[in-house]
Amino acid sequence: MTSPAVYARALHEAWHETPEAQRGALLERFLGHLQADGALDLASAIVRELQRQEDDAAADAAVTVVTARPLPSSTLASVVSAVRPMLPTAVTTPRTQIAPSLVGGFIVRTPTLEVDASVHRMLNRLVA
Repeated sequence: MTSPAVYARALHEAWHETPEAQRGALLERFLGHLQADGALDLASAIVRELQRQEDDAAADAAVTVVTARPLPSSTLASVVSAVRPMLPTAVTTPRTQIAPSLVGGFIVRTPTLEVDASVHRMLNRLVA
């Protein structure tokens, strides 16, 4: 049997690709597939998983990593991993921004938190 996470991922992708006026029909087709698969009993678990996926997507959109130069994806993942305990939710793909004035290091910004580990900030603290 297909897991709720797989159903939720499929619905999530289809929902965002479907024009708003056609989303009701999309839900009807989706429920028809669940019924055909004998999986209607998974509906509440699918809804919970769909909410988790939406929350994760929103968390990703709310986190920006600012660096002096573009980072390889492995380095970006290390930066996110280093500050993950301070972030409000799990983040997998933050937005990135380049600011050469940082010189080096990074800044991680969320709506409620800023972690500034930039060389620019460190140099300013030495001067002050």
